[in-house]
Amino acid sequence: MGQILVNTYYHEPDDSVYIGRALLKLYPHISAQLPLSDNALSSFNAMRIYLEDQPSCDPIHQHVEQDVNEIIDGVYYQKWTVHDRTPEDVQDQLDVRAIGVRNARNEKLEKSDWTRLDDAVLTPEKKAEWATYRTQLRDITTHANFPLLEDSDWPQEPA
Repeated sequence: MGQILVNTYYHEPDDSVYIGRALLKLYPHISAQLPLSDNALSSFNAMRIYLEDQPSCDPIHQHVEQDVNEIIDGVYYQKWTVHDRTPEDVQDQLDVRAIGVRNARNEKLEKSDWTRLDDAVLTPEKKAEWATYRTQLRDITTHANFPLLEDSDWPQEPA
């Protein structure tokens, strides 16, 4: 659900947004207190700003942009539009996600490097569990959901 911005006003004559006292300074001959009443808004040729919530979208295949704003019954409405990404933009998003997954995988491998040391105090069974875990990490890029992995897609670190 959207919200009215407090002490933030749209000034129609110059198509600008002002915060609190900045609007009052445009009209030094008019005295008013913040927040402005409906009568004061009329004197200042201003209106309240209603921010609609940004719509949710699939961030890989879509993006949200500020749309043309509307004035309805003396209230300035901030609007949003969801747009589909081009195939090239989708691929860029997937590439960025893939880099993030690889970086996360590399961090997990680095944190488990100690398990490969000859002097690591691990039973043979635990060494095998860690070896399996590390293999699963290296193979994460072949996962069916790559690069859009959920937490549950990652291998579990041995206890």
